[in-house]
Amino acid sequence: MSKKSVLEEIREKALKGLDKSSPYGVDVDIEKIFAQPSESSVDYEKKLMSLGIDLKQRGSGTYLQLDNIIKQYSSMYPGVEVLSIEDAVENRWDEIKDFYWRLIDPSTDKYVAYTALRGRGGFYIRAKRGTKTLLPVQACMIMSGGAQLLHNIIVVEEDAELMVLSGCLAALERLSLHVGVSEIYLMPRSKLYFIMIHSWTQVNHVRPRTTVLVGDEAEYIDYYINISDVSTLQTFPKIIVRGDDAKVSSYNIILGSGSSKYDVGTNVVLDGEGSSAQIISRIVVKDSSEVINRLRAEAHKRSSKAYLECNGLLLSENSRIYTIPELDAHHPDTDLYHEASIGRLRDEEIEYLLMKGISYRDAVSMLIRGFIDVSIKIPNQKINEYINKVLDLFASKSSV
Repeated sequence: MSKKSVLEEIREKALKGLDKSSPYGVDVDIEKIFAQPSESSVDYEKKLMSLGIDLKQRGSGTYLQLDNIIKQYSSMYPGVEVLSIEDAVENRWDEIKDFYWRLIDPSTDKYVAYTALRGRGGFYIRAKRGTKTLLPVQACMIMSGGAQLLHNIIVVEEDAELMVLSGCLAALERLSLHVGVSEIYLMPRSKLYFIMIHSWTQVNHVRPRTTVLVGDEAEYIDYYINISDVSTLQTFPKIIVRGDDAKVSSYNIILGSGSSKYDVGTNVVLDGEGSSAQIISRIVVKDSSEVINRLRAEAHKRSSKAYLECNGLLLSENSRIYTIPELDAHHPDTDLYHEASIGRLRDEEIEYLLMKGISYRDAVSMLIRGFIDVSIKIPNQKINEYINKVLDLFASKSSV
C-alpha cells in the first residue's frame, strides 16, 4: 500500500473509535479539555530539575515537548536515532511504516482515536542493530493545559541495548489531558530499559496506552513511578512476549494522594517457549485516594513462567486499594504465580523508631521507603542514584 493509503486507513479506523469509552477508569470529556488554554512561556527546565532530569547531562539522545510544541530532539550516540514522529513519517517512511500503528489499533478507544486524528508530537527512537549503550535517551513531556496527545515508537534492533528515561509532568495546575500512545518493539537478543517518572497535579487526566512486542531472547525492563496527585490516571499496558526464551520485568510504584483515582496495571502475554515475566507493584495510598491495580499473566507455550506481586499500604481510613490478579494458562507446561497483600504500617515498627529519637514523620518515611524498594539494579550508577532520589521523594511525600 502507498503511504497515502496507509494514512487514510489509519484515519478511517480512528474515526470509528471517537465515541468508544475505555472499559476501565473514569470517562473524560476530551472536547472540553481541548478548549483549555496552555502557557508557552513555562520555565520547563526548572520543572524538569524538580524531577532530577537535567537535559544538559550527557546521554545518547533527547526529546523535549511542551504541550503541542516540540522544543528539541537530537541524537548524540552512534547507532541511536531520535526524531519526532512527524519527522519520521515525513522523511523515514520506508523505515517506520512497519511499526506505525501496528501494535495499537487506532480505534481502541477514544483516547487512542483522538491521538491518531488530532495528536501532535511524540518521539521515534531507534537503536540500530548491534548498538549497545547505557547512556539514556531522555524524553520529557510537559503540560501547561489543554490536551497533549502523543504517539511514541521505540525500536530496538537485533543485538542492540538501549535505555530510555522518560519524564512526564504538569508545569501548571490547569485542567489538562495527557495521552501517550506508545508502540515498543524489541528484536531478537535486544534489551531495553524503559524508566518513566510521572508528576502531575490534581486537575490532570492521564491516559497512557502502551503495547510492547518482545522477540526471541530479548529482555524488556520497565520501571514506572508516580509521585504526585492526579485527577484520574488509567493505564493497562500490554506486553506480548512472542519470542522464545524472552524475559520481562515490570515494576510499578504508585503514590495515591488527595482525591486521586487510579486504574493501573500490567497485562503480559507469554507466547514464546521458555519465556518468563516478573510483574511487581507497590501501592501507597492516603487521604481519599483510590487505586485499582490489575495484574494479568496469560501463558500459551511450554516452559513459560510468570510471577505477579502486588503489595499495598493504606495510610488513611478514607483511602482504598483494590487489587485484581489474574492468571490464565493455555498450556499444561507452564508455571504462573501471584502474591497480593494490603495492609498498614505497624504501630510497633513506628514506636521502635520513635524510641531511637527519630521523628514520627521521618519514621513513617523510612518505613515507606523500605516498602517501595523492589531492589532493581540498573547497570548505570547515575540512573540508580537518580531512581533512589525519586524514591526518597516518594517516601517523603507519603509521610506528609
